[in-house]
Amino acid sequence: MKEKPIIKTAVILAAGLGSRLSGSYNEKPKGFLPLGGTPLIERSLKLLIEAGITSIIIGTGHLHEFYDELAASFKTGGNGDRGSNDAGGGAANEISVSGTNSDAGSCITNSGGGDNINCSIKCVINPDYAVTGSMATLYNLKGHIAEDFLLLESDLLYEKRGLYELVGDARENIILASGRTGSGDEVYIETGCEDRLVNMSKRAGELNKIDAELVGITKVSLYAYRLMCACYEKESAARPKLDYESALVSVSAESDIAVKKIDDYAWCEIDDENHLQRATNKVYPEISRRDGVYFRSEIKPRTIKVKRNILLNPGPATTSDTVKMAMVVPDICPREEEFDRLIKSVCRDLLKVVNAPEAQYAAVLFAGSGTAAMDAAINSAVPPGGRIAIIVNGAYGERMLKIAAAYKIPYIEINFGAGGRLDLDRIEKILSENAGALSTVAMVHHETTTGILNPAREVGRLCQKHNLTFILDSISSFAGVPIDAKEFNIDFMMSTSNKCIQGMAGAAFIICRKAALEALKNYEKRSFYLDLYDQYAYFEQKGETRFTPPVQVIYALRQALDEYFIEGGPARFARYESNWRTLRAGLLRLGFKLFHEETDESRILLTVYEPHCPNYDFKKMHDYLYSRGFTIYPGKISLSKTFRLANMGDINAADIDNFISALADYVEQNNI
Repeated sequence: MKEKPIIKTAVILAAGLGSRLSGSYNEKPKGFLPLGGTPLIERSLKLLIEAGITSIIIGTGHLHEFYDELAASFKTGGNGDRGSNDAGGGAANEISVSGTNSDAGSCITNSGGGDNINCSIKCVINPDYAVTGSMATLYNLKGHIAEDFLLLESDLLYEKRGLYELVGDARENIILASGRTGSGDEVYIETGCEDRLVNMSKRAGELNKIDAELVGITKVSLYAYRLMCACYEKESAARPKLDYESALVSVSAESDIAVKKIDDYAWCEIDDENHLQRATNKVYPEISRRDGVYFRSEIKPRTIKVKRNILLNPGPATTSDTVKMAMVVPDICPREEEFDRLIKSVCRDLLKVVNAPEAQYAAVLFAGSGTAAMDAAINSAVPPGGRIAIIVNGAYGERMLKIAAAYKIPYIEINFGAGGRLDLDRIEKILSENAGALSTVAMVHHETTTGILNPAREVGRLCQKHNLTFILDSISSFAGVPIDAKEFNIDFMMSTSNKCIQGMAGAAFIICRKAALEALKNYEKRSFYLDLYDQYAYFEQKGETRFTPPVQVIYALRQALDEYFIEGGPARFARYESNWRTLRAGLLRLGFKLFHEETDESRILLTVYEPHCPNYDFKKMHDYLYSRGFTIYPGKISLSKTFRLANMGDINAADIDNFISALADYVEQNNI
């Protein structure tokens, strides 16, 4: 899995004259047009900071003093002091923005749920704004841009999700695009192989075909930016009003620029009176409704302080305050179109976590724990007369056996004992010996009985070789351990909302290969509520769930997904792995013995042998640590006395250090 660059900088182009707007609208720059009582530029600043941006550079020109004043109004440290307004002559006016304020323009918190963040805002004037174009303003910032960045126009009204789509995408250069809007003054986009940029123009006749429309939000790598600057240096004499779009096209062959099209994306640019009327009457109401569904950012996560417990049990996991607060929403009937859109967005983004293309995969939601998804997959995906091979090396593999037995589904048990390493040669031998009799194979990816990570990719390849349907339990590995649905050859992968995705308990889901899912259409129905195909087909036909979903939990899952994409999959796994290393080293330092060798461990859970000491009592240790804010969990291996420590969830290095310190205190006080 390619590691995506972390985007912390945004550039806003705000130097234009806005000459096509008349009357009082010319008294301020276009970015100060108020929609819903908030200027466009102020809304963008808040959304960018909410999306994890910590440095914002505004390229100003016409009426630049308004931007200087706005930057100053985002107070330093919440103390009410005004910032300097001296930003003339190309100088930068820099303001440090804190997320601790409570007045207008200051509800700025890290939507990842961590500590409040600081953001610097610089205003840099283009002294030649009246006679140059947008690329000149961008070029003028070259002394202030030192990393990849988001590039925005100041007169945009847009859905929040556009920022998250770009920030969460691994590709370095991406243009956000929409379907046809018919708004007037559109910039059309032509794409080529793998949605690469070919051309852009306001004149449709200059393109071979029209594939999308430019929104005005782009992720730009530092390398591509430098190429754009070189392009401007070469062409500025002949084309002083060169726009940044033309520069992007000019460098696209060298910098590999992708186009990310969201057909139903709600947005508009406001250049004239018709644009303003459309924004006021149509686009703003729609965005307000959608943003309320997608992110609920109007709920201020710090207005209610929730006691933070560190859950070291293997689920549910520790969650951020923003995920908790996402459940505090107006009551809504889940049959409303607004909520249907929410579920559709959740299902789309669940696929992205495991690189499952939407054209080939679907996510099917159920109300229930992870076991509900396990039940639905096993009872639905084994054909009539079929037989399932279940690979077992812990309690959750055994649970699959029990589900198959409950539905009287014939099965073969391939058992390696609690925590035993899987022998791929033995598995293949059994699959070969039962060729023709077997239809399906099921296994657990991360067996939280012991914390072993099983070789899902390799078993998936065996299933592909023997033409068998592959069911993977990724309940405690999804969003925590890198998984590629296509590479692993997964047909049905189940998980839940409350473990490594860091949401709340109550929703389960199965990511299904559509071809395998459609094959279930005529299978015998073994369950009414947990029938996988019927759940899928109803949602496809009606756009809503068959039965009442866990409404508030879905809102929290939406927020958890947003926070996942802000952090990034590789970064989350790296955080988990770092926490695991600290936890493992601390336990060994205190004299505890671990169940697995380091090479077998998942990096998200450890099984620890209980000390052979007369002073040791698990319940007393649990209660002591619980009183200090840490929850630990007993073992689940019948023949060994163990306890388990998971480091999944919204847990950081300081939490692990504090836990080890608390555990050391208990060990010392009780002479263990």
